[in-house]
Amino acid sequence: MRTVPLRRRSRLAMVAVVALSAAALAACSSSSSKSPSASASAPGSSSSVRGPAGSTDLVAASKKESGLIIYGNPPAQLWAPVVKAFNATYPWIKVTPYDVDDNTVFSKYAAEHGTHARTADIIVASAPNLWLNASKNHTVIDYTPTDVMAHYPSFAKQFPGVFVLSADPAITIYNTALVSKSQVPDTFAALSSAVSSGKYQGKLSTYTIDNTFGYASSWGLVQKKGWSILDTLGPQTKPAADGGAMLQTVAQGGASIGYLESGLVRGALGQFKGVVDWEYMKDFTPLIPRAMGITAGASSPNSAKLFENFLYSTAGQQAMCSGGFNAYRTDFTPTGCQATLQAVYQAVGGQQNTFLVPINQKITDDQKSFTARWHTAFHN
Repeated sequence: MRTVPLRRRSRLAMVAVVALSAAALAACSSSSSKSPSASASAPGSSSSVRGPAGSTDLVAASKKESGLIIYGNPPAQLWAPVVKAFNATYPWIKVTPYDVDDNTVFSKYAAEHGTHARTADIIVASAPNLWLNASKNHTVIDYTPTDVMAHYPSFAKQFPGVFVLSADPAITIYNTALVSKSQVPDTFAALSSAVSSGKYQGKLSTYTIDNTFGYASSWGLVQKKGWSILDTLGPQTKPAADGGAMLQTVAQGGASIGYLESGLVRGALGQFKGVVDWEYMKDFTPLIPRAMGITAGASSPNSAKLFENFLYSTAGQQAMCSGGFNAYRTDFTPTGCQATLQAVYQAVGGQQNTFLVPINQKITDDQKSFTARWHTAFHN
């Protein structure tokens, strides 16, 4: 049997780890087959609890509820530091996040709510086209979290009860063995030029247009730059179903570069040092609104309100930043993490080089025709 050199064995082992982690990092498209549990954790002592201002009644009411269920696209490891920090103040509220893809989260909730089954108290999705309909259908209640109106940009509130949890940037990832840091195109103009000159032939990856993050980021790119970039990149691109699949493709060398990848993978790439790295595109970085709301069918509405209040507090923003969510409170200074909207602005040379994809009628109405045009550009 031929002996595999140590260096190669190390790289193969790392790629195996990437493959395992990528499954959990299906950043916008992983579905859960688990059913929610209605069991509640043991009540905690209220004497040590000091929640946000005005939360005394919520605290008392939350103790009579049966835990908090979240349906959303963030993988579990991003929620972990957030839930831990939240439970430091509200230890009796058992938080159970289920990884449900954007195309399923609303229909799953509606089906369960329609049969009076235990369902999500909070839903989270990076789907501008779907949130508009959810708002019209009164999927969520009209609740405004503490601090949002005073300490956040105006885009934080999209509709009554629908707030941006995280303005997630799309990033570029690359295989460090195939592309050196100095050679990685840091603008879409440079990447298009490189592909036109014969580089990266068949060695690019991005989301499929059926992924809601993929649709939103591609739609944003076309709004600002036109179709020429995707017309150039598309024929040399292998579309991936989700962020985890794109990461795995790049890590294993199936693609040299993955563009318009979800910024959520930044929190996982530290363990892949020497295999995959990332950067922003400095001429255009779309920001995808990962929105959230408390459902009209919530079994634990008071616990949900406490959770939302916490997320928008400075302590919640620190926990989110630590997990990899893009914190964006205007008076927040992070400690030990870089996942903030201000950091994005600084990295790309200013807010003018970003584009917050809107939750509006146009992106909803454009989906059918845009999808057809995308398939033409990608030759599939």
